[in-house]
Amino acid sequence: MKILTNEVKTVFAVVPNLSRFQAEEVTRNVCRELINLRADFAMCDEHREIFSDVCSTYLNEDDLYRISDVIIAIGGDGTIISCAKKASAFSK
Repeated sequence: MKILTNEVKTVFAVVPNLSRFQAEEVTRNVCRELINLRADFAMCDEHREIFSDVCSTYLNEDDLYRISDVIIAIGGDGTIISCAKKASAFSK
């Protein structure tokens, strides 16, 4: 994770549900867009092998939710609800 002196940056978590149709492709597109925007983002460790070409920061789930300012849920309603429940444990 890059920390720039005197600059506060928003940290994004990208949380895909890969069982959903086209979730891998959508996740890659989201990651590429975040890279183009020079945004700081991370994913859960479990996705390291699949997305190593578009993401360089991976954390365990608790740390991911703890450090993230914004969570991008990629999937369906269940994915959004699951992310919201996990984020609420960290007052997000």
